[in-house]
Amino acid sequence: MNSEKISLARELLLHIEPGEVISTQINHEYNQRTNYDKFPGNVIEWLHDVKLLVLADVISISPNASIEVFKVTTLGEQVAEFGNLADWFNEGVSGEEQFLITGSSIYSVLNQYNEAELSPLVKLLTNEEQEAYQHYYRTAAMNVLKNRVKEKDEETRDVLSNGLGQMFWMSTMLGEKDTNETRTNNYVFKKCMEELGEMALEDQIANGLSYKEAGSDGVAGEAVDLAICAMDMFALQHPGKTHTEIQYLFITYMNKKLEKWKQTIGM
Repeated sequence: MNSEKISLARELLLHIEPGEVISTQINHEYNQRTNYDKFPGNVIEWLHDVKLLVLADVISISPNASIEVFKVTTLGEQVAEFGNLADWFNEGVSGEEQFLITGSSIYSVLNQYNEAELSPLVKLLTNEEQEAYQHYYRTAAMNVLKNRVKEKDEETRDVLSNGLGQMFWMSTMLGEKDTNETRTNNYVFKKCMEELGEMALEDQIANGLSYKEAGSDGVAGEAVDLAICAMDMFALQHPGKTHTEIQYLFITYMNKKLEKWKQTIGM
């Protein structure tokens, strides 16, 4: 699928309302589908092959031709949901509640599929939509820290007790290094720099050096965002490790670094 057809596939999924169906005619002799409006038959075929469209009915009209009726699958409907997520994200504080609700809904659906099954969907998403979903992960992780869930397993409970386990769990859920374009050192490094810039801006606002309005969490909130991104960078360097193992390595490194800091400042 070239970029033009990918764009048409996305547009088609956004064109179909929930519960609505589309139909095309297929010539069985030549195995050819007609277009649906401006959407080529091979685009419809691809969407069906990757399970973003499902064949709902087949109506025979002649020995060599049938009408095929398609509807959007639950996975296919997520293209529109990702668009909604980006819109709520752009609303800022006023859209925060709906942003979290939409992100949670998308996560519940995506969690039912493996990476290969999700790959076609990812191709249809804009960079803005992917950025919004990444932000949902960070926000959800912070909320988990505020509302820790007690686990029956003692080891898991110990990991969660200091909060770092949830951050590294998020990193492992997002994927190991180089599994996609958002799981690279360069990408996460850029996110670190963005969060550092946002923290610097909040500091300027707090000191009356900027005309912009302060964010809801101020410098402290942006510091947490920066910390999450930095920990994600650490996690990327340890592929194949569980979130518990990554946390152990992080704390080990952190304790060594703290000792060096103590020596540097003469403690």
